[in-house]
Amino acid sequence: MGFGYLMVNTLTANETLPVGYAKIEMTAEDGSLFYTEISDANGVTKRMGFNAPDESHTFDPYDPGPYYGKVNVKVTADRYNTKIIHGVQIYDTITMILPVNLSPVLASRTEPETEEIFIPRHQLEDVHECIYATGVEPGGRILRQVVIPNYVTVHLGTPASSAQNVRVAFKTYIKNVATHEIYATWPLASLEANILAQISLLLNRIFTEWYPSKGYGFDIAKYIISPVPC
Repeated sequence: MGFGYLMVNTLTANETLPVGYAKIEMTAEDGSLFYTEISDANGVTKRMGFNAPDESHTFDPYDPGPYYGKVNVKVTADRYNTKIIHGVQIYDTITMILPVNLSPVLASRTEPETEEIFIPRHQLEDVHECIYATGVEPGGRILRQVVIPNYVTVHLGTPASSAQNVRVAFKTYIKNVATHEIYATWPLASLEANILAQISLLLNRIFTEWYPSKGYGFDIAKYIISPVPC
């Protein structure tokens, strides 16, 4: 058994302004309470420790897991809507930083609303399951999420679907791409190589006008392939 850490950063205005003195409750999947903390004036909590599977599980493609622990985070603050994030991933030896963007309560409402976010399981778990079940590594994959510097127009679905298009900042998006494609416990060189590959693919799509040349009004589609086949 290993040990990982989590810090929560409470923010507003698209993560540009801190929300100080917010209440943060961290619970296990069965609802039992781990911690109750208050963020400081800058919206930052202290570093909190949690049990997590040993980091060695993330290095072996034939390891059946588990690969990380999970914690649910509930954030409440005066004059802001409540936010609950389910399934925040905790990795052995790693300090995870969770930014939580809070929206103000509308003047027309007397009580705050509650928004729930469910973090899906790590995409590499599909690969692990295929290898463990069949003994064969799945074929090559095209990354499901990519980004470019500054801003990119992202289609929130498959290219031909009627999903919404959104504008997303580079730094926020590449961070989420990386966390869905690689484990934080991997060696630094592996993290850098994978992130560079993610950026390279996106730049290819942008500068060759891959999607606009096909008649689409966006730079990249959020999901460009189906889940990993076994």
